[in-house]
Amino acid sequence: MTLRPRRSTFPEALGVAAVVAAAMATPRASSAQACCAGASALTPGRLLAREDALVGAQVRSTVLRGAWDGAGTWVPSPHGDREVDLELDLVGALRFARRGQVSLTAPWVETWRTVPGRGEHGGGLGDVQVAGRWDFTLPGEVAWVPGLALLAGGVAPTGRAPDDARLALAADATGTGAWQGSVGVSVEQILGKGLVSGAATLSVPASREVGGTSTRTAPEWLLFGAAGYTLAWETVVAVTAAYTTRGDATLDGARVPGTAQHRLRLGVGVGTSLGWTWRVQGALFGDVPASGLGRNDTGGVGASALVARTWG
Repeated sequence: MTLRPRRSTFPEALGVAAVVAAAMATPRASSAQACCAGASALTPGRLLAREDALVGAQVRSTVLRGAWDGAGTWVPSPHGDREVDLELDLVGALRFARRGQVSLTAPWVETWRTVPGRGEHGGGLGDVQVAGRWDFTLPGEVAWVPGLALLAGGVAPTGRAPDDARLALAADATGTGAWQGSVGVSVEQILGKGLVSGAATLSVPASREVGGTSTRTAPEWLLFGAAGYTLAWETVVAVTAAYTTRGDATLDGARVPGTAQHRLRLGVGVGTSLGWTWRVQGALFGDVPASGLGRNDTGGVGASALVARTWG
């Protein structure tokens, strides 16, 4: 592990903005329950420039407010219907080269789901996620040259798929049931005390057998943008927008019309470093409940908090 001198710079402080943004705006896989962990190369385990390793825990809670139908019309949850999702992520990250890092996220998922006359609670291990990042250039490293990185990741179906749920309302479903791989690019630039960043990732799920039928959700695109500003003591505030979209699913290789999905999520958060060894982050996020901004997907609001111990 390569150790570097400890020094405080605006680029390092602004790096927190991208980490905060990823933690609060990363959508979960929409092909299963809203609580399920999904594939993304953006994770809360991203290391800043001065860090060599990280271990942390993130808690995220989401309350569903409704859903978009197949025509893209927003429909609020009926009276008496309620769902609350809680996820605890254990996160680890390691720098294997000056510009390369890998991370692992293991989620524990809990769901409370209620309909008139019935309520359920279920939980368990979610889908474990691994991610890698290689920074070809770093923001602020060379004047006027933005930071450019290659992102890659994968998801193992370690959670319980919806069709394997044992409870009537499937509150015990914790995963998608399919292997997934992702690849993407990230661009970041420093503007004074501010940072702007954008990323595009493509996640491709494998097919799986459900009741003797081969099913496969379409590849999903995640388009992500963030803007952050550094305050005193390396504290960063950030706003984000994340748009996910995928085409129609297939059954036994045949496309199923009308099953395409998309959704827009906005967020705001804050992150800071406590000395040189601890990082804390908090965020609020929500899916925009308007017709035309989603399709065949659920929408809700939520909050997340992360505490991490770092070494560098």
